[in-house]
Amino acid sequence: MLSIPLPFVISIMLGLLALALYARSSKQARASCLFLGLCAATTTIVGLRWTFGLNILSAIQPILASAIPFAAWYTFTHTNQNNKGDLCKHFMRHFISQSA
Repeated sequence: MLSIPLPFVISIMLGLLALALYARSSKQARASCLFLGLCAATTTIVGLRWTFGLNILSAIQPILASAIPFAAWYTFTHTNQNNKGDLCKHFMRHFISQSA
């Protein structure tokens, strides 16, 4: 029977949607594109771990997964603001707290 790698199919669909949104010129669409890119990267890590069983991916997967709620909150609440430095500060706080 044919095996369908579902995480990779979802990653491709999210990636195509992110590319379509990036082609638009509005800043709101680009912020959503970054969120979709993070989701696509996370599902790709899930698929690679599921398929190959690499131990390094089991350390990366929770870090990316815990970044999704923060990225969703930031994307949908701050799309109309122009504070790009604020985004880096928030993401660095998240990754520093995850690495400790």
